Amino acid sequence: MKKILFICLTVLMVVGVSSCGSRKDAIKLSYNDLNGEWDVIEMNSKVLDPQQTGQVFCL
Repeated sequence: MKKILFICLTVLMVVGVSSCGSRKDAIKLSYNDLNGEWDVIEMNSKVLDPQQTGQVFCL
């Protein structure tokens, strides 16, 4: 009985781990993709005008 339970748990673990693997066509971002100046246009569901507030988010 313990042997069957161990085999079932092992199979479930292998299926679980294999389903968590990353997809090959997933988007990969690097620091260079996010580097630069960013304009904050919305905060807490309120629209902000970056020209008026002068807010710039730099990485």
